[in-house]
Amino acid sequence: MIYYRSSAKFDRHASVILIDKDQIKSKKFAFDNRTLKGQIDALVQSNQFTGEDGQVFPLVLDKKVIVLAGVAPSKDMSLTALRVTVRKALLSSSLNRVKEIEIVLHDKKDQVVKAVIEAILIGTYVWSKYKSKAKDDKTVEGKDKKYFIAAESKKIYEDAVKICAGVNLTRDLVNDNADTVTSDYIEKVIHQLVKGKKHITWCYRRNSSLQ
Repeated sequence: MIYYRSSAKFDRHASVILIDKDQIKSKKFAFDNRTLKGQIDALVQSNQFTGEDGQVFPLVLDKKVIVLAGVAPSKDMSLTALRVTVRKALLSSSLNRVKEIEIVLHDKKDQVVKAVIEAILIGTYVWSKYKSKAKDDKTVEGKDKKYFIAAESKKIYEDAVKICAGVNLTRDLVNDNADTVTSDYIEKVIHQLVKGKKHITWCYRRNSSLQ
């Protein structure tokens, strides 16, 4: 599930912060937490975090997990690389057991927000329908996490979420067993998707179980 907020609050179990080299040089970040800014500056000075595109660095601040993720500055940014970096950060071992994650963007352009949404929903997809977890396994799968993106909610973002849901539904159908995903099963899935939708007429085929 994805939620939106106007600015970073650092009130969730963990935060992923996207940072580019321009922000590091200017020391102008997309948040106001002074303690965190000081921690990042110390990491930069010690050369532990450089903000290189794709670099992921975890730390703990006030008992919360913070994952710094280096991304390319806007002028050099590749949306594909951005999706890969966000996915890498979200799947890092530091966040395996975390249920709520705030994501602080380095840039709030629509294309950036949409790429992050895709990285969250498509990038963390796991097929685990028939997989059982060990009793001591406290890993939280992506679909069971709550994500809080520091950006204002927009219809285009909700549309992006719906498209990602469609991609993952298709993945589910492809990954499942052939004796489960029969023509009747697919018909039921489609019927559930269009049921109650305006301007859509459902034509039942003869002998359909949905009649």
